Amino acid sequence: MIRVEQEFQVLTVYEKIVPRVGFYYAIVKSKQSSIQHCIARAINTVDEAVRIYGLLIKCQHPHCLKPTGLWLCDKDEGSGKEGVRADEAFITFPSIDGLLMDVPTEDLFLLEKGSAQSNPSADDAKKEEDSPKPTAHGITNQGDILGTVQYINGLYGTATGITSDESSSHHTEAVRGSLFPLCPLRIGTGQIVYKMMSKGEYHVLLLVDFLAELPVHLRRKTSRGSRKEPTVDDIKNANWAAIGTCLSTICRSYDIKFNMEIEHFVNKLSQKSKKGPMLNYNEIVWEPGLWPAHIKINFIREVFWCIDNSKAKEEILKSKNSLGLKGCIQKLGFDNNDANLLDSVIFLRKKVVAHQDSSYESYTGDKDHVGSDKTTIEAFVKKNKPDYMINLAKEVRLLNWMESPLNRNVENQDCYIFCRRKLISWGHLRCEL
Repeated sequence: MIRVEQEFQVLTVYEKIVPRVGFYYAIVKSKQSSIQHCIARAINTVDEAVRIYGLLIKCQHPHCLKPTGLWLCDKDEGSGKEGVRADEAFITFPSIDGLLMDVPTEDLFLLEKGSAQSNPSADDAKKEEDSPKPTAHGITNQGDILGTVQYINGLYGTATGITSDESSSHHTEAVRGSLFPLCPLRIGTGQIVYKMMSKGEYHVLLLVDFLAELPVHLRRKTSRGSRKEPTVDDIKNANWAAIGTCLSTICRSYDIKFNMEIEHFVNKLSQKSKKGPMLNYNEIVWEPGLWPAHIKINFIREVFWCIDNSKAKEEILKSKNSLGLKGCIQKLGFDNNDANLLDSVIFLRKKVVAHQDSSYESYTGDKDHVGSDKTTIEAFVKKNKPDYMINLAKEVRLLNWMESPLNRNVENQDCYIFCRRKLISWGHLRCEL
C-alpha cells in the first residue's frame, strides 16, 4: 500500500492491480468528503507524469476516460515508510466497471435466434438444432470508440515528431501550444473499458495512452542514415490499424455467428494492407454492420427522397445494377421489377419501410417471419439477401448524395423527418412517410 498526501487529501494506492488494465485500485479521502474509489496509474518520474497528465486533460471527448488528479511524490515523501519511491507519481481516474470484451453477448450484439440461412438443408438444420449458436445482426457500442479515435486523430494537427537526435523512448513536445506527441496510441483490449449506466446500458470509454516509442514499421531513415520522422497521416493510419485489430479481436472472442453485415464490418476493421489505403473513419461509418435497424430504415427513406422529383437522379440509379431482391420480392408475394438499382430502391421504400401492412398480408408463409413492423420486414429482406444493405450503402456513398447517417445526430435526423412531413402536408412533396 502506498499513501500520497497533498492539499488536505490523501491518495491510498493498493497493491491489487485492475485485471488486464495494469492500473492499481485506489481511494482518495479528505476531511470534507467521503472516500472516493478510483484507479491509479503509476508513472516513474514526476516530469513524465506532468507531461502525460497535460496530454490527457486535452482529450475532452465524452468517451475518453478523463483523469481526476495528478499526485506527485517528492523526495521527503519518498524517504518515508509508506513505500513511495522518490520522484514517483500517480495519475488517478474514475473507477471502472469492466472491459468491453467482458460485456455480455446480448448487450454488445443485437442477436437473432436460429440460423441466418434462408433455406437451410436438413443436415444444416439438424446441426443447428444440436449446437445452437446465436447470430449477431447488429453491434451496439463500437461506434463510440471509433469516434473517439477519430477525435484524437484530429488533435495531431500541430504535433511534432521524434527527431533523429532524440531517444526513441521520449516524445517531442509540439510547438504552437499543442503538447500532442506524434506517436501512435497504445490500443489493446485493456484500453477499452466501460462504466455501467443501468442494466444492459454501458458507457464505453478509451483509456488514452501513447506508445513510449515508435513501432518498428514507423522507424524509417533518410538516405543519409538519420531518422525520418513519421507524418501525421502515418500516425493516424497506425491508430486506425490498432483500433481495427483490437475491435475485431473483441468481436471474434464471442462464441457467436455474424451475419454478412457484421462479418463485412469485422473484416474491414482488421484490414492492414500496406499497399492500399488504411482504415479511416469516413469509410467505416458507411458500414451497415454499425447501423441499428432504425438508421437503415431512415437511410432507405433518404435515398428515395433524393430521387423523388429528380428525373436525373432516377436515371443514375436506373443505370446501376439491382440489389438482387427478386427472390425476396417473389417470397413476399409481389411482382415488382428488379432490373436495376432504381427498382430495388422503390421496392424497399414502398414495401419495406412504408405500406408494410401490404407485405404482411401478401406473404403466404409464417406471418411471424415478416411481422407487421418495418424492423421485422427489413430483417426478413436481410435474411434473404444478406448483402443488400452493404451494396446499397456502397453505391450511395460513391454518388456523394449524402453523408453517412452515423455522422448525423438524432436531433438533426428527427428535424429532417419533421420538415419532410410538413412539406408533404402542405402539398410540396408527393411521397409518403
